[in-house]
Amino acid sequence: MNKMANCKAVFFSYASEDHVVEPKDKAVEPLVKELIDCLETESFDFNPRFKNKLRDTTNDTITKLYDEIKECDLVIHLVGSHPGDTANGEAIREFYEILRMKNEEFLSENKKGKKIKPYFESLETELTYAQWEAYLAIHLGKAMLVYSPLSGSDNRLASQQKHLKALKEGRSHLQEHATASRILLAIQNHFKTKLPPLPKSLDFEEYLAEKRKHFTGRQWMFEEIDEWLETPEASKAFLITGDPGIGKSAIVAQLINNDVSNQIIAHHCCQAGLELTLESWRFVQSIAAMIASRLKEYKNQLNDWILIEDKCQKDPSIAFEHGVLTVLNKLPPPKSGVCYILIDALDEALTLQSDGKTIVSLLADTLKHFPKWLRIVATTRRVDAVLNRIKNHIELRASDEKNIDDLKSYINYRLTKNDNHQQELEKVASEFSMTIGDFREKIIRTLIKCGSGNFLYASTALNEIGASPSSCNQQTFSLRRINEWPEGLHGIYEEFFQRHFGEKDKYSELRPILEMICSAREPLEESVLRTAAPDLNDYNFQDRLRALKQFLSMYENPIRYAPYHKSLTDWLMDDNTRRTSNFWIQSEEGDRKLADFCFDESKEFFHKTKEFINTVAPSNEYWVRHGGFHLLKIWDYLYKNKKNLSSAYASKKYEYINQSVNILEWVSSFPETRNIVASTLPLLIPVLKKTERDLDPFYGETANTALRVLEEMDEQKLFNLVKDTVATDITESVIRWIGKTQIMGWQNLIPQMLELNEYVIRYSAGCGQAERYYRLLKENQAGCAAIEIDYLLDVFDVDQQEMGSYAVGEIAKKESKTGKIQSQVERWLKKVSDTDIYFCQSVLGDVLLNLALQSKHGHAKSIIAKLDQSDLISAFWDPIWMYTRLDVIAALALLKEQGQQLNRDTTSFQVEVEREVSAIRARQERIAKFENEAGEKWKILTRIPYKTEFSDEDIDVIHSWLTRKGAEYRHRVNMAVELLKLIFTHPLWQVCEKGAAIFPLLGSESDWRDTCFDILDQLMESLDSSENDSGIANWRIILGTSEACYLIRHLDLCDYKGKGILRMEHCWNEYYDHPNCHVRALIAEGLFGIVGEMESDLSGYDTGYVSYLKNHTQKIECWLLDDEIWVLEHAYQAFRNIVKMQKNNDEGEVLQFWIKERLKHVEENPDCLLARVSKQMGKSWTELERSDFLRQIQVIQRSQLLQQRVNH
Repeated sequence: MNKMANCKAVFFSYASEDHVVEPKDKAVEPLVKELIDCLETESFDFNPRFKNKLRDTTNDTITKLYDEIKECDLVIHLVGSHPGDTANGEAIREFYEILRMKNEEFLSENKKGKKIKPYFESLETELTYAQWEAYLAIHLGKAMLVYSPLSGSDNRLASQQKHLKALKEGRSHLQEHATASRILLAIQNHFKTKLPPLPKSLDFEEYLAEKRKHFTGRQWMFEEIDEWLETPEASKAFLITGDPGIGKSAIVAQLINNDVSNQIIAHHCCQAGLELTLESWRFVQSIAAMIASRLKEYKNQLNDWILIEDKCQKDPSIAFEHGVLTVLNKLPPPKSGVCYILIDALDEALTLQSDGKTIVSLLADTLKHFPKWLRIVATTRRVDAVLNRIKNHIELRASDEKNIDDLKSYINYRLTKNDNHQQELEKVASEFSMTIGDFREKIIRTLIKCGSGNFLYASTALNEIGASPSSCNQQTFSLRRINEWPEGLHGIYEEFFQRHFGEKDKYSELRPILEMICSAREPLEESVLRTAAPDLNDYNFQDRLRALKQFLSMYENPIRYAPYHKSLTDWLMDDNTRRTSNFWIQSEEGDRKLADFCFDESKEFFHKTKEFINTVAPSNEYWVRHGGFHLLKIWDYLYKNKKNLSSAYASKKYEYINQSVNILEWVSSFPETRNIVASTLPLLIPVLKKTERDLDPFYGETANTALRVLEEMDEQKLFNLVKDTVATDITESVIRWIGKTQIMGWQNLIPQMLELNEYVIRYSAGCGQAERYYRLLKENQAGCAAIEIDYLLDVFDVDQQEMGSYAVGEIAKKESKTGKIQSQVERWLKKVSDTDIYFCQSVLGDVLLNLALQSKHGHAKSIIAKLDQSDLISAFWDPIWMYTRLDVIAALALLKEQGQQLNRDTTSFQVEVEREVSAIRARQERIAKFENEAGEKWKILTRIPYKTEFSDEDIDVIHSWLTRKGAEYRHRVNMAVELLKLIFTHPLWQVCEKGAAIFPLLGSESDWRDTCFDILDQLMESLDSSENDSGIANWRIILGTSEACYLIRHLDLCDYKGKGILRMEHCWNEYYDHPNCHVRALIAEGLFGIVGEMESDLSGYDTGYVSYLKNHTQKIECWLLDDEIWVLEHAYQAFRNIVKMQKNNDEGEVLQFWIKERLKHVEENPDCLLARVSKQMGKSWTELERSDFLRQIQVIQRSQLLQQRVNH
């Protein structure tokens, strides 16, 4: 909030929290919060003042209010449903005494006061503090505006009517239905201050003009759209789909050009190379600006969701709903009738999320809120992620007769338009012994055949023919070589590049320009290309650009370049191009060159302006907008390839991080560029986490700067950051860093995170709380640190208890390594043990196992002995959940190997412990054998199987070893399989899961994808499903392999189903009913996780949502009858989401029947846990809240376990 000493001051008067009589005023408080948000996020030329929290127990409250209002220039008096606390009589008497001493008579110093005084005196004894503020303003002669978010006739204002009548007599009239933007606008008019400007629409004029060149045909398509618009019951959306180059964008351009009836209320063009066209919040603001330019009624009602850029950016979907659709729903339909928003290339918007939302998901989520007179027309490639979210499409098929007829007309129009071509056509036609008409028909047939009906193919060919009508034999589309024209777009690109840049030296000069243009986040200025490619002299640079001109879009003012079509970028970066062509380019190389450019430019700028940097607003330069992104993105590439880099480059990667943070800190201090920070944070946090131990000497300064940047983020942006990463492997890193960096916002963030209802969030939030605990200790806030964890463990909320338990587990494991567990931590462990929830017990088992792994150290032995004498171990000894039992068995086996035993009856564990001891010894023998194989050269690998914490650095070591040059391939694969088996059979199953992370890292690199699959196949072949649990280590290998299959499910999706998905489903089919609960739970989590993914995005899956469930019905029915609580929890959460999905799914009836059959399956097995829960609770288990569901499962299971113990 701005606090400017020389500005006009505005006092906001309302019944504040300290003075509100319960129930709290639900009308005014949200309005005040909205005002505060606006004032904090935007710059105003006045100083807002909110009254201090004054207690009604003091006798000088009114005097203090008098003093505050006296210093202000304007009072905004907000009236709600509750007037607040009645003023203290002593406070009134003391105030009058002070006035008497000043020779002032209340409400008699000005005309307005004198007029209102009789009304005031009739109310004086019942006035509240908030009402007194209004009369104080009148007495002091202050300008006052009176607002209420309610209607004046609203019954909720009944208690305020006498007060409002008195104010009305003083000409202070109530203004109803107040919004924050309306109030701020009134302040603007009062002081003539600056308010947020109206949003600006994005300018697509140049782009659309290019797309509309030589347009012909498509009348049938326009008639289809008109018919749809005239059908009242038609769907809200009309999608035009088709392959790249079929002419979708040209249709959009022509629709806009022909819109004489003003039916297109707004338009938008998504462009893969122009990031600002893909950001959902910019889309919302641009659409709103266009509608405002068309509809005056809408412009007059623009609200904060649109006017305040930061607010729109926080939640674009809500901004679109409340800032655009809610307002439009209140307006009468336009005179033009049904209107529509026209959007080009929706599929390209999938490449960028803005706070967890793409433009596609934003539209899909809000379509139901569109007014009856508003619809959407959009174009897209045939991408499931679009077509499954937005229904009703018409496909432009290249082979369709209507498309062929349009293409014939287009080619004929282009060939006959320019008279200069006719002489050449006649000449070449005569060489073929054909008339010019017949030869023209031959050209048309050839273009249609070679291009397979593709407009972009024909356009590219005709552009070249038109540019060189002399028909040189060296042209790709020489008329004399018409029978040799290339096939398809990729054929054009290959032929063109071969002809122009076939010589290696020529293309080596061109490649860096292409890499940068294709990797850039917006069209690149010529000056950027020149600076970033210094090896090209001026002549060569211009020569290369001229050669590429046919395949580049050029924008004016200033001159900028971008690929003329996304299909060119796709071809240049395609794996097939890498294998079959010499013209493949690497996006990483483009990022590296742009990172170097941004690094040098920003470094020079900061050096020149270091004395006054905070007063220099960011300029509109590429490195300002995208420097942080490129520097962080290329860092990840350099980190992965550090073994192959020169020492100079290896050290420079740390400078990249430092400089990226410097840029982000600088731009975050200016409102107009603050959004750059939010879009870059997902890259920044995991990078800093990964390099925490490596960054010296840069780390200290960089980390501190990063912390400042993070701490300035509000909870909503941090929450969106968590939401963006929830389905990725960086979730834990992100939340840990937020926990470490956030002092003020963490407590408000916890409930929002936990509402995502994901196990990974609850666990990661616990880890984040542990990080926060240690940070608070460092800052001498030990009391605060302890209170927070006590609260989590004490609160009656199962999600927060789970989070608190994981936090205690993390702290206890860390402290156990120091040789001493603090008494406070022991107290927390005792609290955890007293909580009758299974995950709390698993935390204790995890702590015991971690201690057992260190039991060869004296301090760990003493801690175990101390715990053995306490009640902690007893807490999970009888009964014991199977998940915890496995940890205890491993701990007992490790202790036995170290010659230490617990003072407990371990008879019930004896057989399993002996088997685990055998497995531990067998693993030791295999480690010894592996050490011999690895030798001295790769001795670093032999340390990995012993580690109790598997880090990203260990993954990098394995990756470097696997991708090294010169080793015999089969030997390397065999060694990798053995190493992974050693990792997977580690007693800590978390290590097993971490080890599987090598597969997506390896598989993401096309050169090593086959190696990834070979290793995984060999692992899968080594598993013996018939062995079941006869060897306790075997289930761990199955667990690790299953996790690996899940992590690579998205690899090679271009194949049928995808190699990754095929392996994942094979693993599931083999082991979904495995006797080990860890294996069943992991596979259930994976399958239900994919079901969750499909709820929002079906891309990458060859089947629909319902079909996918049907395909896995046997597995799901097996898990519904499971007796392991972790498996049942995954089933419970999935079914809750499936039931919700049923209401919004096009196959709702089919899905409803499927759900009914599965619930019937549970009912037919009355002894299963889920059936017993429903019976005891008197309603279906799917209707229970998570806490009730878990507790009821545990009540039943506890009695079963105790009975088993008695029987034993």
